[in-house]
Amino acid sequence: MRKNIDLGPLGDTIHDRNQELKELAEIERRIADRKKTIADANQRAIEQGPHKDLACKLHSTMCRSNHTDACGWYYEIKNDVHDWTGYAHKNYLERAVKAINIARSKNVEPTVIIDIIEAVKGY
Repeated sequence: MRKNIDLGPLGDTIHDRNQELKELAEIERRIADRKKTIADANQRAIEQGPHKDLACKLHSTMCRSNHTDACGWYYEIKNDVHDWTGYAHKNYLERAVKAINIARSKNVEPTVIIDIIEAVKGY
């Protein structure tokens, strides 16, 4: 279902409208950059496999440690590349492997694990 987006009235002058066009072009450029970043991240996740993708979700959902001095997860990421040999990453990767193995043993698609996490994470 398409929603109409009200961007307000047009500017009063050609100058005003041209300024708005420049602003919209900048927004479009930023959206395109963000789409590329997301597509690149998705491609890396596909290449790494479901275990590492799930490990990232488990960390973002379950970790309650102080990320300044108690959890090294973000210190183990350089230029958007995760170091899976780091302590925090290995810990969550092991959890993801276990969860996926259990899901597969029960004939459950591993991607359903994320749906379950999302359903219960607020509780």
